[in-house]
Formats: sequence, C-alpha cells, structure tokens
Amino acid sequence: MNREGKAAGQIPELDSGDLLRELRRRTGRPELEFSEPPKLLGQGGEARVDGFRLSKAPPELDGPLVLRRLAVDRDPREVELERAVHAALAAQGFPVPRVLLVGTDPAPLGSPYLVSERLHGRALLQEVHRPDQLLAHPTRLPGLVGEALFRVPKLLGEVQARLHALDAATFRDDVAKAGVDATRMGYPARLDRVASLIQEHHLSGLAPGLEWLRRHAPESTSEVVCHGDLVFTNLFVDDGAVTGVFDWSCVAVADPAYDMAATLIRLESRIPGVPRVLGPLFRAAQKRLARGYQRSYRLQRSIDAKRVHYFDAFWTLYELTGSGVNLRQGARPVAEVEGRWLHPETIHFGVERFRARTGIELAPLQADESSA
Repeated sequence: MNREGKAAGQIPELDSGDLLRELRRRTGRPELEFSEPPKLLGQGGEARVDGFRLSKAPPELDGPLVLRRLAVDRDPREVELERAVHAALAAQGFPVPRVLLVGTDPAPLGSPYLVSERLHGRALLQEVHRPDQLLAHPTRLPGLVGEALFRVPKLLGEVQARLHALDAATFRDDVAKAGVDATRMGYPARLDRVASLIQEHHLSGLAPGLEWLRRHAPESTSEVVCHGDLVFTNLFVDDGAVTGVFDWSCVAVADPAYDMAATLIRLESRIPGVPRVLGPLFRAAQKRLARGYQRSYRLQRSIDAKRVHYFDAFWTLYELTGSGVNLRQGARPVAEVEGRWLHPETIHFGVERFRARTGIELAPLQADESSA
C-alpha cells in the first residue's frame, strides 16, 4: 500500500527524450541538453528516482538533480504536498533538498513528478534492499554490520529528535498557506483511511484490530512533525553528517510515539530473501539497531512507551492492510525489502506482533487467498 493507502502501481520506464522536452518547455530554453543523462538511483512501489545533470540550464537547475516520479495510481497532489513540506521544513532549518519543479500532469513523463537538487552523500545501508545478493560480496558484510549496529542507530535517533523539536504549529500553518489540506496529515485521517480500505477490499480478518485501535486511542497531547517512514535509506549522509532527509509522503503532525512506532515496525519487520545462513545475524542486527535507535532518541527527548506500543499496533495493522490491498489487486511476493509485507513470513510476524501488543488475533489475507 502506498502512503495514502492505494495499491502499489506501475511506474513507466523513463524516456530521456520526454524528460528533456518537458524541461525545455518548463524552462523556456530549447537549447537545454543533458550533461549527464538520467540514471536510475532507486525504485520502490511508490516512486522511481533518477539522477541527471543539465547543460545550458538556468541557475536554479545548474547542478546535480533528482527526478522523482510517482506511481501512476498516486494522487497527483502528492507532489504539491512534498513541495510544501520541503519548503516548510527548510524554513525551520531542517535538512531537505530544495524542490525546483513540480508536475502534477502525468502526461509528459507518464506520472506526476518533481525535480529537486541532489545533495552530496549516500543513503545508508542501501545493500539491504537486495539481501539475497549479500553473499556475492562477503567482504562488505563486516562494514555493513558495523554501520547497522553503531552509526545508523545514533543518526536515526538524533535526526528524529531534531525533527520533533521543530515548531509543529508553524509547520502546519506554512503547509496550509501553500494550499495543502493539513487535515490529511493527522492520525485520525490515517486511521479512517485504513478503515475504508478494510471495508472496500473485504479484509474482514483485520476488522477486530481496527475496533481495538478505535477503542484504545490515547488522548491527544503534544503533537510534533512526524516523518512517518524515517528509516536509514531515507537519510543521506556525507562525511558523518546528515545532508538530507527524503520521502515525506507519510508526513504527519501527530504524537511523537506515532513516528517512533513507524520507524520501529520498519526496522524490525522480517526481510524476505535473506540467505538462511545469514538469518540469525540479520535478526540480531535488527533488534540491536532498534534498541540503539530508541536509546539515541531518548538521549534527546523523552517519550511514552505505552503510546509507542499503541501506535506500533496501528502501524502493524497499516502494513497488513496494505498487504491485503496489494494481494487483492494481483501483487505477488518478491525477495525485496519493498515487497516484504506480501510474504507469508512477514505477514506472520505482523500477526504475532499485533497479538503481543493487543491480545487480538488477526486473520490477514495471504497470497494464495487473494483471488477468493
């Protein structure tokens, strides 16, 4: 499920000629050319990211650039949301890339897009996106383990605490002034979206979980700016410092525990495709990473553990709902991190995790039931 609850859709292959024609049109410069043609940097179920560079470009586009295209089924308004979010965060000094162009019309490039500056650095632990290939490069394992156990937890906790220290009211006002409906960014709206998907896609085995979440929702206290998907691959680092935080499609103004729980479910959920011999090492590293991240955050800010447990249950149900939606629409498990919640192993992990938090037994859709 993408961050607004739709099934993961297709992202057309990028035609560099189409991109160049669109950029020439948007800048009014027919002489525009590529000095570095588009190169794929990453792709998930929600977006594809390509890097490129231009010659004869206006000053604002003179430098390394990133093209981010959404899946064809995504709401085109999401690129407007990302632009508004980036601007509001940058106004408070938070490290995000500048969004330079936004295209809500899918026609020129096959899907809505945005162009932003490309920051210096690299994403952390990119190798875990294809765990089945790790044994082909065994010399990388010691460095990856060290980074996962020490560097990544510290950075995650520090960046999230820094985000939560921003002025949430100012952020919400800035986003609203940009024409974005700020009510979409709260937890109640997200819970309502999950409820509508459960009903729409006949995921009745998840309904008891939804009922539990509604009955036990904590009273609202302090609210902060939440990323909603703050994991290591959304951090760019250079020389030990975070240069940028990416993928704000799940941004919210909510309880800080909402954000911590979102990070924990992504750090701890089962990763399919890990070679059997590496399985115990991966699971131990995941637990150590999660503990270190929480410790790093709590050195900066306090947080209510009971609220984290509640929102952990929400995010577990959220992922199982997305899994059910995607399976209903024909998705099949693949051995990649992006598709982990389609796998029986990860679905079972979610069922056990929800039961441990709530005492409720869920019956999510499985791959062999999706056509029923």
